[in-house]
Amino acid sequence: MQESDRLIKRAQNGDSEAYEQLILPMEQRIYTLCYRITNNREDAFDCAQEVMLRAYRSIGEYRFHASFATWVYRITTNVCLDMIRRRRIKPFVSLEGMMDAGFSVADRSHNPQEILERNDFNQALKECIARLPLDMRTAIILRDIQGLTYEEVAQVLRLNLGTVKSRISRARERLRQMLSVYASGGVAALNARKRQKDNYDKYEDDWEQN
Repeated sequence: MQESDRLIKRAQNGDSEAYEQLILPMEQRIYTLCYRITNNREDAFDCAQEVMLRAYRSIGEYRFHASFATWVYRITTNVCLDMIRRRRIKPFVSLEGMMDAGFSVADRSHNPQEILERNDFNQALKECIARLPLDMRTAIILRDIQGLTYEEVAQVLRLNLGTVKSRISRARERLRQMLSVYASGGVAALNARKRQKDNYDKYEDDWEQN
């Protein structure tokens, strides 16, 4: 039996020190994931505290079918999504927030023009991620930013593998489309595209009702 499994068994038997040994090395990763989903420092802190408390209370339910980290990521994602739905928050992805969370284009150039282009890309990316539907945003954060495998994302979100791959593929395609629109006209172009889509969706709803 691995050391981590022994710690889990001890924690399941009420050993709080064993639980601390398991969860404390994950504390920063938990907070980072909370921050990437909520994009708010206070909400991320509150969610991270709730995750660690909820994981402690429910560790007896852990059955070793997935890695302990994946199990904790599932709790983390659920806590963040619950907060967003409860408060009806539409997270705004700030460039500062993404950089604090470790998501940025590596800058290996001293060329001012290249640095400016990289900054423009980060600005466009944060605007576009903010506009993804919550289900797409969560999946693509877990896969492309947090670095989980497709299988781990499926376990975290409790979805089948095909659904996860489809959702991430659609999210990437939506991002590519929005980045293209952004490149042609910035935020104003994205807003115009959203209004156009909203009007089209409303027209479809009215047509279906009539």
